[in-house]
Amino acid sequence: MANNFWTQSSTSPKRSYRFMLSVGGIGTDNTWLVTQVKKPAAAVGEVSHKYLNHTFYYPGRVEWDTVNVTLVDPVSPNASGLLAKILEGSGYHLPQNGNLTTSITKEKAVNALGNVVISQFGNDMSDKVEEWTLKGAMIQSANFGALSFDASDPVDITLTLRYDYAILQF
Repeated sequence: MANNFWTQSSTSPKRSYRFMLSVGGIGTDNTWLVTQVKKPAAAVGEVSHKYLNHTFYYPGRVEWDTVNVTLVDPVSPNASGLLAKILEGSGYHLPQNGNLTTSITKEKAVNALGNVVISQFGNDMSDKVEEWTLKGAMIQSANFGALSFDASDPVDITLTLRYDYAILQF
């Protein structure tokens, strides 16, 4: 019998449930709030060049897709409240008076969210096999969930994070 990936005792596939998302703005003690995260994805654009009856394609700019994050919203700590504070720290203020002279800026949004790091682990949580760091990350959208009398599920919050690029360490 051939010795391959599935029969080697020292090798195993990466598991989707062995991860941790660290977001500075929600605090390191609250990493358990995150129940799902989409890993970064990049797309290489293309540039075409037409010459006589032919078209030639060349690689263009790299664009990074947004990252979707799902959090559970417990009573304590209140994840909705933590995210509201991040939005406020980004420069957003409710229009309660006419003296608003500030708005959201990239610097404030990035600083309010803090460092965003996705860590993926091997066979146990001390065996880090992959780490993605999102650079220039900010909240693009926040969906604070839905309520229903006929469901007993926890309330989920869905975030979409926009970032400039991601660094992978493995």
